[in-house]
Amino acid sequence: MSSELLSYYGEYDDDEKKEATDKDDGKRYPDGSSALADFLYQMTVTVVGWSVLTMISVGGAIFKFVFIKFDDDFDCDLVSANYSSVATIMSKWDTTEACLKGMVDAFKILDVDNDHMISRCEDASYQVAMGASKEYALKYSTSWSLAAAQQFCYAK
Repeated sequence: MSSELLSYYGEYDDDEKKEATDKDDGKRYPDGSSALADFLYQMTVTVVGWSVLTMISVGGAIFKFVFIKFDDDFDCDLVSANYSSVATIMSKWDTTEACLKGMVDAFKILDVDNDHMISRCEDASYQVAMGASKEYALKYSTSWSLAAAQQFCYAK
């Protein structure tokens, strides 16, 4: 198949003088008419395909810059809590089992409002307590469930 595609015009070598005839008046088409028609067809398909894919790409870029914001304007009142024991708990995570057990204990400390979720505000509060700036913590905080937090134990 590839040899036929690579030598596409080579297929016309033995048919140069056998062009088609007009069905109305029976005159022969000029030499190279079929090759020219094939070439124009292929180039038309190529250019139209390229144009469509280019428009899709440009439309996607425009959509991204118009609708996707990099700053979500999240703000909250940071919670002050004693997070000193979290570092001690984390230092004992030598094995996956120790990490899974310790994550439950650390999660209880970080979950200040005891709703079984670490909210973005609680996460930001912990990040600030560990030394991050308030702006950084508010931008990169996220909410966590215990099951999601325990996935980090398997990543070791």
